[in-house]
Amino acid sequence: MNLGLPLPFAAIRNQRAFLAVQNLSSFILRRLSHPDPASNFEIFLVADREQVSTPEFIARLAKAAGKDSRQFGMPPDLLSTLLRVVGQQDTHDSLIGSLELNLSKVTATAGIRRSPSMRACGWRWRLRTPEGGRSGAARCRSRWRPPAARSA
Repeated sequence: MNLGLPLPFAAIRNQRAFLAVQNLSSFILRRLSHPDPASNFEIFLVADREQVSTPEFIARLAKAAGKDSRQFGMPPDLLSTLLRVVGQQDTHDSLIGSLELNLSKVTATAGIRRSPSMRACGWRWRLRTPEGGRSGAARCRSRWRPPAARSA
Protein backbone atom coordinates (compact mmCIF):
# COMPACT_ATOMS: atom_id res chain seq x y z
CA MET A 1 0.00 0.00 0.00
CA ASN A 2 2.82 2.39 0.81
CA LEU A 3 4.19 2.06 -2.72
CA GLY A 4 0.76 2.77 -4.24
CA LEU A 5 0.79 -0.35 -6.43
CA PRO A 6 -2.56 -1.97 -7.21
CA LEU A 7 -3.10 -5.33 -5.50
CA PRO A 8 -4.85 -8.31 -7.19
CA PHE A 9 -6.99 -9.37 -4.22
CA ALA A 10 -10.48 -7.94 -4.83
CA ALA A 11 -11.84 -11.24 -6.20
CA ILE A 12 -10.73 -13.35 -3.21
CA ARG A 13 -13.66 -14.70 -1.19
CA ASN A 14 -12.21 -16.11 2.02
CA GLN A 15 -12.42 -15.62 5.76
CA ARG A 16 -9.33 -15.06 7.90
CA ALA A 17 -8.85 -14.95 11.65
CA PHE A 18 -6.67 -12.11 12.90
CA LEU A 19 -5.51 -11.22 16.38
CA ALA A 20 -4.63 -7.74 17.63
CA VAL A 21 -1.51 -7.77 19.79
CA GLN A 22 -3.46 -5.95 22.50
CA ASN A 23 -6.03 -8.77 22.58
CA LEU A 24 -3.33 -11.44 22.74
CA SER A 25 -1.50 -9.77 25.62
CA SER A 26 -4.77 -9.16 27.45
CA PHE A 27 -5.75 -12.81 27.08
CA ILE A 28 -2.35 -14.10 28.26
CA LEU A 29 -2.37 -11.84 31.32
CA ARG A 30 -5.90 -12.89 32.21
CA ARG A 31 -5.07 -16.59 31.86
CA LEU A 32 -1.93 -16.22 33.99
CA SER A 33 -3.97 -14.64 36.75
CA HIS A 34 -6.56 -17.45 36.69
CA PRO A 35 -7.21 -18.77 40.23
CA ASP A 36 -6.43 -22.37 39.19
CA PRO A 37 -2.75 -22.49 38.07
CA ALA A 38 -3.25 -25.89 36.44
CA SER A 39 -5.69 -24.27 33.98
CA ASN A 40 -2.83 -22.19 32.53
CA PHE A 41 -1.73 -25.27 30.60
CA GLU A 42 -4.96 -25.48 28.61
CA ILE A 43 -4.80 -24.86 24.87
CA PHE A 44 -6.86 -21.98 23.46
CA LEU A 45 -7.37 -20.77 19.91
CA VAL A 46 -7.49 -17.00 20.28
CA ALA A 47 -8.46 -14.55 17.56
CA ASP A 48 -10.41 -11.36 17.23
CA ARG A 49 -14.14 -12.06 17.28
CA GLU A 50 -14.69 -10.79 13.75
CA GLN A 51 -13.12 -12.84 10.97
CA VAL A 52 -12.72 -10.97 7.68
CA SER A 53 -11.67 -11.59 4.07
CA THR A 54 -8.24 -10.68 2.74
CA PRO A 55 -9.61 -7.82 0.56
CA GLU A 56 -11.64 -6.46 3.49
CA PHE A 57 -8.59 -6.61 5.78
CA ILE A 58 -6.44 -4.78 3.21
CA ALA A 59 -9.16 -2.16 2.70
CA ARG A 60 -9.37 -1.57 6.46
CA LEU A 61 -5.59 -1.27 6.80
CA ALA A 62 -5.49 1.17 3.88
CA LYS A 63 -8.30 3.25 5.36
CA ALA A 64 -6.57 3.31 8.75
CA ALA A 65 -3.37 4.44 7.03
CA GLY A 66 -5.25 7.14 5.12
CA LYS A 67 -4.60 5.47 1.77
CA ASP A 68 -6.62 3.92 -1.04
CA SER A 69 -6.41 0.11 -1.05
CA ARG A 70 -6.18 0.06 -4.89
CA GLN A 71 -7.35 -3.53 -5.31
CA PHE A 72 -8.45 -5.14 -8.56
CA GLY A 73 -9.99 -8.52 -9.18
CA MET A 74 -7.77 -11.30 -10.49
CA PRO A 75 -9.32 -14.78 -10.63
CA PRO A 76 -8.00 -16.70 -7.60
CA ASP A 77 -6.96 -19.65 -9.81
CA LEU A 78 -4.80 -17.36 -11.96
CA LEU A 79 -3.32 -15.68 -8.88
CA SER A 80 -2.64 -19.13 -7.42
CA THR A 81 -0.83 -20.23 -10.58
CA LEU A 82 1.28 -17.06 -10.68
CA LEU A 83 2.28 -17.45 -7.04
CA ARG A 84 3.18 -21.11 -7.56
CA VAL A 85 5.29 -20.24 -10.64
CA VAL A 86 7.32 -17.69 -8.67
CA GLY A 87 7.75 -20.10 -5.74
CA GLN A 88 5.34 -18.38 -3.35
CA GLN A 89 2.95 -21.25 -2.48
CA ASP A 90 3.03 -20.26 1.22
CA THR A 91 1.97 -16.75 0.25
CA HIS A 92 -0.91 -18.27 -1.71
CA ASP A 93 -2.15 -20.16 1.34
CA SER A 94 -2.10 -17.08 3.57
CA LEU A 95 -3.68 -14.71 1.03
CA ILE A 96 -6.25 -16.86 -0.76
CA GLY A 97 -7.04 -19.66 1.67
CA SER A 98 -9.47 -19.36 4.53
CA LEU A 99 -8.42 -19.63 8.14
CA GLU A 100 -11.42 -19.58 10.39
CA LEU A 101 -11.12 -20.53 14.03
CA ASN A 102 -13.69 -22.03 16.32
CA LEU A 103 -13.66 -19.52 19.15
CA SER A 104 -16.16 -21.35 21.35
CA LYS A 105 -13.65 -22.05 24.14
CA VAL A 106 -12.26 -18.52 24.27
CA THR A 107 -15.82 -17.15 23.93
CA ALA A 108 -16.81 -19.17 27.00
CA THR A 109 -13.75 -17.75 28.75
CA ALA A 110 -14.84 -14.26 27.75
CA GLY A 111 -18.05 -14.83 29.62
CA ILE A 112 -20.22 -14.50 26.52
CA ARG A 113 -21.65 -17.93 27.23
CA ARG A 114 -21.11 -18.27 30.96
CA SER A 115 -19.69 -21.72 31.53
CA PRO A 116 -19.31 -22.50 35.26
CA SER A 117 -15.74 -23.76 34.81
CA MET A 118 -14.66 -20.61 32.93
CA ARG A 119 -16.62 -17.96 34.84
CA ALA A 120 -13.68 -17.09 37.08
CA CYS A 121 -11.50 -16.04 34.16
CA GLY A 122 -13.73 -13.27 32.80
CA TRP A 123 -11.55 -12.19 29.85
CA ARG A 124 -12.92 -9.73 27.28
CA TRP A 125 -11.54 -8.62 23.91
CA ARG A 126 -9.87 -5.23 24.30
CA LEU A 127 -10.10 -4.23 20.63
CA ARG A 128 -12.37 -5.05 17.72
CA THR A 129 -10.68 -6.03 14.43
CA PRO A 130 -11.02 -2.51 12.87
CA GLU A 131 -9.46 -0.89 15.95
CA GLY A 132 -6.57 -3.36 15.88
CA GLY A 133 -6.06 -2.56 12.21
CA ARG A 134 -5.93 1.18 12.92
CA SER A 135 -3.41 0.59 15.70
CA GLY A 136 -1.24 -1.63 13.47
CA ALA A 137 -1.42 0.82 10.57
CA ALA A 138 -0.33 3.66 12.82
CA ARG A 139 2.72 1.65 13.98
CA CYS A 140 3.63 0.75 10.39
CA ARG A 141 3.19 4.34 9.23
CA SER A 142 5.54 5.59 11.94
CA ARG A 143 8.27 3.07 10.97
CA TRP A 144 7.98 3.03 7.16
CA ARG A 145 10.56 4.84 5.07
CA PRO A 146 10.68 4.96 1.27
CA PRO A 147 13.23 2.57 -0.30
CA ALA A 148 15.55 5.46 -1.26
CA ALA A 149 15.72 6.63 2.37
CA ARG A 150 16.66 3.13 3.63
CA SER A 151 19.93 2.98 1.68
CA ALA A 152 21.04 6.45 2.81
